[in-house]
Formats: sequence, C-alpha cells, structure tokens
Amino acid sequence: MYAASVDKKQIGKGMLFTLAGVVALVAVIILVGRGGKGNSSGVSINGETEEQRREYLTSLGYSLGDTSAIADVGVPTEFDERFEEYNEMLKKCGFDLSSLKGETVKKCTYTVLNRTDLALNVSAVLLVRDGEIIGGHLLDVQEGKLYPLFE
Repeated sequence: MYAASVDKKQIGKGMLFTLAGVVALVAVIILVGRGGKGNSSGVSINGETEEQRREYLTSLGYSLGDTSAIADVGVPTEFDERFEEYNEMLKKCGFDLSSLKGETVKKCTYTVLNRTDLALNVSAVLLVRDGEIIGGHLLDVQEGKLYPLFE
C-alpha cells in the first residue's frame, strides 16, 4: 500500500492550474464561435435546414404560413447608401454583412401570419451562409418596406 503526502501549497497550485485551463478553454470556445462571418453577435445561429430556420423565426414569436422560398442572392461588393442603411438595421439585431461583400448567400423567405400590425402581407427573410443565419428582416410585401427581425 502506498501513501502520498501533499501539502496545501501544492493543492492550491493544482487548483490554480486547473482554473487557468478552464478559462483558456472557455476563451477558445468563444473565439471559435465568433469566427463565423456575418454574425457580429458572436453567437452562431444554425439555419442549415428548413426546420432550424422555422424554429428560429418561431422563437422570435412569429407564426409562419406553410409556404417558403429559397434563392441565391449576392451581397454587393460595394455598399451604396441604401445598403449601408440596411446593414445598420441588421447590426441592431446582431448581424453584419460588411465582411461578406461580393459573397453569394441564400435568401430564405417565409410568410408571417401574426404581424398584421406592420402590414397585411408580411414576409420574414433570412440570409444564410454555410448553414448559419447571418442576417434577416421583415418585409411589407406590398410596399417593399423593411423592418428589423426584432427590436
């Protein structure tokens, strides 16, 4: 039978090294999570599947119709004044398309049933790149007016 002797200083140093390791691991996880382009909130929002995109929109309180549409759209290589305004609206929701200039993204559009306070015909539009939701807005289909996904 073997016995080991450990003094309090060694226990304290061991705990300190363990704590430092945990802090380093958490920092790496946070930095890797921020590596995704387009989402400035640092939180990756998975939008790979139709189900995940619908879950995200319903988590924001939207009731969705059965129809949806997906199309490829290009992010402009240079932002004009109108697109800068659009990107500023996105930034208020934690998104930013500045790093995606010239990229092609998926535009996923859904009918929203419970935002008649905005207009009679409202769509939710999500922008998705590499399976991650990188932007989105609400659209008054008749007037073409855009609204943030949330405020």
